[in-house]
Amino acid sequence: MLILAPTLSATPAEPTALHLAQAELSLDQAVAQVQTQVEGRVLSAQTLSGPHGPEHHIRILTADQRVRNLVVDARTGQWR
Repeated sequence: MLILAPTLSATPAEPTALHLAQAELSLDQAVAQVQTQVEGRVLSAQTLSGPHGPEHHIRILTADQRVRNLVVDARTGQWR
């Protein structure tokens, strides 16, 4: 008689809240990421609660003297 044991799934388990919190981009990391791609000086940076989770709002004075407001999704690191 052959008894089959349940196999383990090849996909990872759902991340826990602790894992999600650790995976979030910190404000310092977000500022560093933006500074590598946008030439200018950071005027201000803060983390706010957005509609889809925490967002880092970064205000930059660009090299051509324009103020640029960027929003970085703390969960994904994508910015707009």
